[in-house]
Amino acid sequence: MANHWSVSLLPSSGVFQLSLSESRGVPRKTKMNLQQFMGRYVIVEINDDRSLNGELRAIDNKGNLLLSPVSERLKSTSCVRQLYHLSVPSDCIKSIKILK
Repeated sequence: MANHWSVSLLPSSGVFQLSLSESRGVPRKTKMNLQQFMGRYVIVEINDDRSLNGELRAIDNKGNLLLSPVSERLKSTSCVRQLYHLSVPSDCIKSIKILK
């Protein structure tokens, strides 16, 4: 399993809680600004069935993300849809993985 960051937004703070999940050892937790990860490939889980994979292009002060280009994946139907720009509201994000 590859190393990745799992991210959650701390309510009304604009700060993201990151947990580095490693192939070995105990996950490390830290707080940092997600702006540092602009241009990185992310996997945004919306729910157990739907995920969005793409490059992180922008983030606003409410935690809304702009991804481009994006692959939308539905596990239940094995459907993959290619999108160019997609804005993801922070309140619909279940988790974010930032690939190293």
